[in-house]
Amino acid sequence: MIVGDRTSAYVYKRNSTGAWTRRQTLRPPATDGVALFPVALKYEAGTLLASASSDTGLVYVFERADGRFFRRATLRARDARPGDGFGSSLSMTKTTLVMGSSGAAYIFIRNSLGNWVQTQKLVPAGTAEGFGSSVAIDQGMIIVGASSEDLETEFDTPDGHWAGGAAYVFLPTAGRYLESLRLRPRVDEKFEYVDFGRQVAMFGRYIAIQAEGRPTFQSVATEGIAFTYTRDGSSVLARGIASTHFQSNSGNISMALANNWLLVGHLGSNRCFNGCPGDATLYDVNRFRQ
Repeated sequence: MIVGDRTSAYVYKRNSTGAWTRRQTLRPPATDGVALFPVALKYEAGTLLASASSDTGLVYVFERADGRFFRRATLRARDARPGDGFGSSLSMTKTTLVMGSSGAAYIFIRNSLGNWVQTQKLVPAGTAEGFGSSVAIDQGMIIVGASSEDLETEFDTPDGHWAGGAAYVFLPTAGRYLESLRLRPRVDEKFEYVDFGRQVAMFGRYIAIQAEGRPTFQSVATEGIAFTYTRDGSSVLARGIASTHFQSNSGNISMALANNWLLVGHLGSNRCFNGCPGDATLYDVNRFRQ
C-alpha cells in the first residue's frame, strides 16, 4: 500500500499478523525543485508512478526489487511548459504508461533498452476544455476525460437541463492510438450533471466515468454520479448509474473498479455542526441493466 501526503509517499506492507507497517519513504531529489509530491500515484505489477509539481509536471518511475522501490526514471513531456499539469492523472499497463496533462495525454512505452520513451501525444480532434483531467488504459483502449467541456445550463437549453464534460475513447490503429468515440450521457439518461469525465476507471469489459449532479441552493449536498459502461470490441454501451451524495464544494470523491465491483467513496461534509463522516459504497456492476 502506498500513501501520499504533500512531500512524500509512504510504502506499507502487511506482515504475518495482518498489521500494516511502514517499510519505506519515497521523496523526490532536492535538485528537482518539487513543490508538491505526490500529485498522483499509480501502482501495478512492481512499477510505481508518482507525479510531482515543479516548474513543469514530472513523473517518477519507481521499480520494486528485493522488497524496496528504487527510482528508475524521471519523465517529462517533450513539449513541457510551466504549469502544464503533466502527471495530474496516471494510468498504466505492464508495457504502457499514460499521463494526463492540461489539454493532452501522453503515452510512454518501454523500448528495447528498458527505457521509457514518449511515443505519442493525444489531443482531441476538436475543442475539448479540460481534456486530460483523467486517463485510463486497459486492454488496448485509452479513455481521456474532458470534464469542463461544453457546459450547458438551464439558461442555454429549452428544457432546462444541465450537462457538462465528455470522455474520449482512443483505439490502436496501425501502431498509433486514434480518437474513436466521444462519450457524453444523453438527457434521457441523466437530466442534470456536470464534470463528466472527472475520473475514469476501466477493468476488463467494464468502464466507470465520474460526474457530479447539479448543486442546488436548497441543499448542501450534490449527487455524486458514476456512469457505467460495457466494452464490446470497439463499442462502448451504457449500463447503469451509481449515485451517492457528497458535500457540494469538497470535490473529494474517489472511485475504483475491479472485476465487476465498483467502489465509490467520499469525504464527509464540513458544513455539519460537528462534521459529517465520510463513507464508501460498493456496487455490483453486473446488477446494472445494459
